[in-house]
Amino acid sequence: MINFKQFKIKDFLELDLRWKLKRIGKHLGINIYPNIFEWKGIKGLYSKFIFFLLFQSLASKKRKFVLEEIQRITKKRNYKKKFLISPPSSGSNYLRGILSSYCELYYNIGNGVPKFNSLTNTWIYSFTPIKHDTLFHQLSRQIIKEQFRDNFLSDEEFYQKMIIFSRYPFIACDLFKFQNENKVILIREPYDWIVSRYTQFEKNNFFKEGEINKKLIRDELNRLNKFLFYWKNNLRKNKDNYIIVKFEELVKESKEYIIKILNFLEYDVKNEDIIDKSIKINSKEFILKNLGVNFTGTRFKDKDAKKINSEKIKQYTEEIIKNLNIKQNYLDLIELNNSKI
Repeated sequence: MINFKQFKIKDFLELDLRWKLKRIGKHLGINIYPNIFEWKGIKGLYSKFIFFLLFQSLASKKRKFVLEEIQRITKKRNYKKKFLISPPSSGSNYLRGILSSYCELYYNIGNGVPKFNSLTNTWIYSFTPIKHDTLFHQLSRQIIKEQFRDNFLSDEEFYQKMIIFSRYPFIACDLFKFQNENKVILIREPYDWIVSRYTQFEKNNFFKEGEINKKLIRDELNRLNKFLFYWKNNLRKNKDNYIIVKFEELVKESKEYIIKILNFLEYDVKNEDIIDKSIKINSKEFILKNLGVNFTGTRFKDKDAKKINSEKIKQYTEEIIKNLNIKQNYLDLIELNNSKI
């Protein structure tokens, strides 16, 4: 029987399900929570039942935290939201890395140096201002508010610095609206872009030895053209506050363009040492040296493979680019940036 003199409801309710079951079992004199889990026979069925209860308990708690974060980041506020919008393979990993390192260093949260997980092809920072624009990304990555974030910056400051990353219209944006918000549009020269995409995905689908993957080229260039055409018309129509950054210039003149981007995003640019360090530790040279192992991710493409593919797909790709008017759409989008000056 439960000894209610020693059984305090308040303390009990604060326990996780594992300890609740152990506590009840202790008072009843039976092992409700197994000392060891077995997975065969009657004991196996009971183990699976306990597994289900624990999983549901933890999932329910995590679901609550994820939903709270989604509601926090999508809440309407008195200031404009900040967007970083880019097609894949256009340098957004580099730019997002610099912004994450900058915030780590600026708020003294970490040393700014990312750790690469080769098994999941992900870069891990102690802190990042980047939030994704889809419900699916928020759920799949189980993104919640960092436990100790309040020790370094307030919620108000975080939401003023928060940057929403989007690939729209490559991927639908279902958590935010773009209109009347601040946007950094990062793009890459179309031919260089498709060579990078082709090098990464040539053998994924419809690949035949000795032939070029024409379907991959057509599909990817159609997606890029949709991106260029959409943003060219959207920015012309809405006259929102935006800047357009070319990948090639960002890599070549990193400090100049990072300062422009930080200024546009209303970040403090007085401490150039932090900016310099953020750029350095996200450079290809530093990262590959710092890893100390063979890089197996997708951020850096093999130069020799890109050179071979550039020659191999040149004739067919240039025909598609011309037929779809991609180069002109690209130049029109860039010209919108120049017309603001």
